[in-house]
Amino acid sequence: MPGTTIYPGWGWDEVFAAAVLSKALTNRGYSIFLEFPTPSEIRRLVVTGGYAVGFSHRDGAKFLDSYAAYTLPEKRLGFVTYYGKDSSMETVMKAEGVTTTTEVVLMYASTALGTDVRVPEQVLNDIKALKEGRVSDLSKSGKVLYRAYKMNYVNRAFRELMYRYAMNIINTGSVKPTPEIVAEAKKYDKAIELAKKLLAEKKYVSFGNAKVIVISREFDDFIARNFDLLRPISYDILMKVCNHDGFAMLIQETELGHTLRICLKTTKVSFVDLIDQLTEELSERLDITLKRHQLLVKFKDSKEATLDNMLHVASVMATPLVNLRVRRGKRERR
Repeated sequence: MPGTTIYPGWGWDEVFAAAVLSKALTNRGYSIFLEFPTPSEIRRLVVTGGYAVGFSHRDGAKFLDSYAAYTLPEKRLGFVTYYGKDSSMETVMKAEGVTTTTEVVLMYASTALGTDVRVPEQVLNDIKALKEGRVSDLSKSGKVLYRAYKMNYVNRAFRELMYRYAMNIINTGSVKPTPEIVAEAKKYDKAIELAKKLLAEKKYVSFGNAKVIVISREFDDFIARNFDLLRPISYDILMKVCNHDGFAMLIQETELGHTLRICLKTTKVSFVDLIDQLTEELSERLDITLKRHQLLVKFKDSKEATLDNMLHVASVMATPLVNLRVRRGKRERR
């Protein structure tokens, strides 16, 4: 019996697509092995004699005698590419009008592998909605999975849990979330209540009108006790404040020290204005990148990435925001 390894990407679409591919290859007599590389691992991954699902050479991975199924959502195109032993590329299949990897793999299974894999329409709709950020359009089971996913974005073991859930859907047609997924979703509900308390009780730092959310066990007892619940939704807290005020900052404790993320939705101040507040000496110690319309600030030397040091950086960069009036909703107060 031939064997092959499948490497799924990190999202629900990619994991479900991997389950579809696994089912199709199993139907063709293959023995399947699975690896779940993290996004950072993908950038230096070498795939030999296997399948990548949801990523390709465009993401930094190297392929030898392997296949990759992936999409270009902005162009509504999907591809299955074969890479030779010398990394030469051949397009095996091109799909038009698709936005999800699951759609691509379903077409590949039917046309190239000659086996149809049945997936409930509700699941396909949920995968598309989640891929496009339409959370309100998710089904009841889709929203449960979404909440559980939010709490486990960096958790490799949760990918294995999602994969088993996906295989159960394919094999039985039942979309009922597993007890483990339901339990993780309940953690999200609790985390949201904690976030509301954090904001209501002003458990953050203020530099004038600039709010700095601090998710660090070194900050205070409330954050320390609830760190594992608050950390996964820290970005959501940042966006809630930013959408309300027009600007906000987030300091996060990570494995490599503390980072600073800045969100701006006001037109009265630019990221350049904030960066210009830094002294040349301090600026040279920092890595500053614009990512998803937000500014991400890190110390080049992780030993410097203490909470106090990052609070100092935030205080300096917040200078143009100190006296800037916050907006309410979409309109700024004059």
